[in-house]
Amino acid sequence: MQEREALWLAINKTDEECKMSVSSISHYQAKLEHVKGIISKYKLQIEKSKEENLKLQQGLNNVLLAKLENELCQVILPNRCPVSYTHLRAHETSLHLVCRLLLEKKKKKKK
Repeated sequence: MQEREALWLAINKTDEECKMSVSSISHYQAKLEHVKGIISKYKLQIEKSKEENLKLQQGLNNVLLAKLENELCQVILPNRCPVSYTHLRAHETSLHLVCRLLLEKKKKKKK
């Protein structure tokens, strides 16, 4: 009788331990999924940051190349360096603006 009771208690205890183990596994699986979500979010942020840094680096390289070109031009051909269209527009007076608009209008008529 005692052996049966001991066996029955062992079976019940093992059953409870299994239920607790399953519960623990489910709990840790949920935590694991949550952690995976966090990691995915940060991976996306890192990728975006890499892309933005690459664009910034390319922009910086273009600026540095333009500065180098400008300095070389000043050394080789002082007072004769080409300037960008944006630079010209920045120094545009109302007289220049009228001339530019007239030239653009003339170009459109030719096409």
